[in-house]
Amino acid sequence: MPQFNTYTSIGTVISTDITVTLHDPSGVPLTQQASFGKIFNDMNLHSANVARSTLSANATLVTTSDPIQWFNPNGTARNIVLPGTESTNHGFLIKNIGSNAAETALTVQTAAAVTLATLRQNEAEIFISDGTEYKRFGKNKPIPVQIRALAPSTNWTVGSAFALFYVPAELHGMNLIYGKSWCDTAGTTGTGTVQVRNVTDGTAMMGTLEMRIASGSTYYGAGTIDAGVDDVIENDVISIDILGLHTTAAKGLTVELGFRLP
Repeated sequence: MPQFNTYTSIGTVISTDITVTLHDPSGVPLTQQASFGKIFNDMNLHSANVARSTLSANATLVTTSDPIQWFNPNGTARNIVLPGTESTNHGFLIKNIGSNAAETALTVQTAAAVTLATLRQNEAEIFISDGTEYKRFGKNKPIPVQIRALAPSTNWTVGSAFALFYVPAELHGMNLIYGKSWCDTAGTTGTGTVQVRNVTDGTAMMGTLEMRIASGSTYYGAGTIDAGVDDVIENDVISIDILGLHTTAAKGLTVELGFRLP
């Protein structure tokens, strides 16, 4: 008698993702998820292999280093350098156990000085080598911040600081990865142009490729970030500026900024 299998979609995988797939012939429901503890144990990441260090300099791990590494940066930002990419090497769970979120970030790097992640206070990530390169065990989703810069009935005018956003500690060390903008009433003829400016650093975060809302449109889907000035730290002041107008000005302005750890 023919046997038919039923497959259920449980998610989408993109090129930078790492996934764990479980096969359970006994039929445990999909709603019963694997715990991190079970995954850690399979990777040799359990409590017997925890190393806790208070740093006085950058740290370089080797293949024989314990798989769980808890680092206190000890008042200064530090680099954590992973060992080679041999496929036989175990994974590493690295956690920042420092006491100051703003000043003691851990930057996790490859031996070739490629930055994989920035870990702030109490943040942890897993890094696994496929024999060629290290990957993070799931990259953080961006954190969106929406800012109302102009009231719905207010005409656009050229100027700066229509809204100011002070970067909180939760976004310290992150990069701006996208910008979106909306107007409530579309302008006509020409282009409305919006810039995101880091007042503290004196830099235009979108360089010369600002958010540009076309004639008759109320939405610009994504700005192009200048990767050289995309980083923010706690208490940076971010300004929403208008650089260009439609002939008949748009009304109202909302901007969404997306931030993520590098």
